[in-house]
Amino acid sequence: MTSKIKQLQARIAELQNELNDLQTLYDITLEHSNTLEEELMSRNRQMETLQNKMRKYLSPQLYQALVGSPDDVNTKSHERIRLTVYFSDIVGFSDLTDALEPEVMSEMLNAYLTRMSEIALKYGGTIDK
Repeated sequence: MTSKIKQLQARIAELQNELNDLQTLYDITLEHSNTLEEELMSRNRQMETLQNKMRKYLSPQLYQALVGSPDDVNTKSHERIRLTVYFSDIVGFSDLTDALEPEVMSEMLNAYLTRMSEIALKYGGTIDK
């Protein structure tokens, strides 16, 4: 019976060592997992910041084409499409700049460009400069 008790005590010691090893492995894994989660959250914040910047400077259609799902990607880069290009010029702009105060000129120009941008975006346009 003493032999059986010694065997059981030895087995208990082995199991205790295994439990300690598993606890150490768990702690290391948990620490690594937390580090990876923090890195992932940081990268997600960077991606959100970048997407917000892109959304600010790109038309909604171009933005969606860039950040949309991989299924949305059109790989037919050789396909012809109809394209309309609109150039805008304000008649007498140079004379107008001489006649108006800078603040008034800036306000007028902002109003004009805002309206032109709204129209272009409404019809899926991309604004350059």
